[in-house]
Amino acid sequence: MSKHPIVGMETHMFRLTGTPIFVQQGDWIAGKGCGCVTIAHPQLGEVDVWDTHFTALGGQMGPEIQRTERTFEAVGGLRDSYFDVYDDESASGITCDSPMNTWSHTKKLDELALRQSGKRIDFILYRGPAADTGRLRCVSHQVGFKELVPNLNVSYSDHFSVEAVFRIAAVQETRAAAHEETRADVIECAIGVLQEALGRSDRMQSRHLRWFYLMLGGAGLLVAGNVCASVWLHGASSVGPSLVTSVLLIAGSWAGTTALYSGVVWGEWYKPIDEMETGT
Repeated sequence: MSKHPIVGMETHMFRLTGTPIFVQQGDWIAGKGCGCVTIAHPQLGEVDVWDTHFTALGGQMGPEIQRTERTFEAVGGLRDSYFDVYDDESASGITCDSPMNTWSHTKKLDELALRQSGKRIDFILYRGPAADTGRLRCVSHQVGFKELVPNLNVSYSDHFSVEAVFRIAAVQETRAAAHEETRADVIECAIGVLQEALGRSDRMQSRHLRWFYLMLGGAGLLVAGNVCASVWLHGASSVGPSLVTSVLLIAGSWAGTTALYSGVVWGEWYKPIDEMETGT
């Protein structure tokens, strides 16, 4: 819902979205993306409002290359609205794995979540107009939907919401410090990040291919073992050896198939994307 007229809408599916071998994260399987609406604001003109779900890998304390919000800040010049109001990470910004959230009660929490009673992994990132980026500032930032659903006594979601209020400064207040960032500036900053991602995907692809070849060799040994066990069972009453080799063969086949599509299908799919984006 918007107070101001919505003049445009678009959606994009992420072309780089997790790795298939991390099934528990679901990023690659879900095929995440982002959506944008453009509103016509009487003071700021056309304003793009994007909404997305970042990939699971990285989290609040992951490596910088895996923390998507850091990339947006470094490459796109976006600001984290939280730090306009607060000096450091605190309970004021906790949105996930909170003991106040009923969906966290049966969840196994990691050390960071236990230490700070949750995580801050939901963000409102923003930037002002390209010609006057300092014109917009966050003056209020708070977590919402912490109450329980009436009559059900459960939280609305496993994540709390984030609410931010922005102040629009007068043009003359920021005109002296205005700096227009061109599209070329943004692309130049992004190239370094994409090149690092290309290197990481190449190394991961090679590692998964090695796992596939290892599983393929192991599967061959298991097939031979299963045949020997079947022959041996003609003169024995126990089915244990054949059962064990069959279970191991099924597990090895599943792991080998996962390594195959992760090392070949996923790896080769990402390569041309990264090369196209970086121009290599």
